[in-house]
Amino acid sequence: MGLMANLAVNDRDARRQRMTFLNPPPVAVAALATAMALSGTRLGGLLGFICVIFASVASQRFGARGRALGTMAFNAYFFTLFAHATLRDLAPLACGAILGLGVAFVVRFVAIPERPEAIARLAST
Repeated sequence: MGLMANLAVNDRDARRQRMTFLNPPPVAVAALATAMALSGTRLGGLLGFICVIFASVASQRFGARGRALGTMAFNAYFFTLFAHATLRDLAPLACGAILGLGVAFVVRFVAIPERPEAIARLAST
């Protein structure tokens, strides 16, 4: 989840990126829970997957933030179905997703922040 968030969040400035980065945890947990609830039957899981794909594509009309959240929802739902997770696995998977997103946030914005001015300076030399 952390890797996917790093790739999916690409707003124009760092402030918007931080705001977008704070939105995926509830989206990911909701997608995890929905996938687990619907995966009891094969048809339910597949119909839910089609709905998530539709919602993910439709969210792209809301710009970079919508695209990032749609990507996170799709990946959380897909990997839950792929792993055959059940509702009793919700707590550990949700904690893992939130922890991964938190670590990715700290690394991206605190430990190794982007510095566009340094990149521009290097490119001009």
